Amino acid sequence: MNVKRQWSTSLILLFLSVLLGACVAPAYNRYEVRFPVTDQSVANGEQAFVDLQCIRCHTVRDYPLPSYAGERPFTVELGGVILNAKTRADLATSIMNPDHRLSERYLDQLTSEQRREVRQSASQQSPMHAMTKGMTVTQLVDLIAFLDSRYNTVSGYYSQPGW
Repeated sequence: MNVKRQWSTSLILLFLSVLLGACVAPAYNRYEVRFPVTDQSVANGEQAFVDLQCIRCHTVRDYPLPSYAGERPFTVELGGVILNAKTRADLATSIMNPDHRLSERYLDQLTSEQRREVRQSASQQSPMHAMTKGMTVTQLVDLIAFLDSRYNTVSGYYSQPGW
């Protein structure tokens, strides 16, 4: 009876191990956030870019946007040719949490002293405010579609899957 019980327990543990093993996400998207978004508009994203005053600090390479009438504290160009693909999840993170990773294009505009201070500070603060307030989900999705359409990855470099 004891051998039969051990056999049953072993069989159950083997079954549970196989079941749990099937729940592991594939390696290619384990750390990537995916959103099943199918209804987005590049044109509406461009309008959101203007309406949300992104043009105050950002330009888009080789793309005509209305000029900002006020004084720009700095200018960071978005879009263009890049070595590593930006996924839509990267773009969403940059919009919702700009302190997550500071743009090299922004850091290049700082003096060496300012750059050193930013690098040494415990919390790197982006001058861009998080866009989580005052932005609709539709604007976010459209804005990401617009920005995604403006980046080109250099041929031959790894391109991560997007949404």
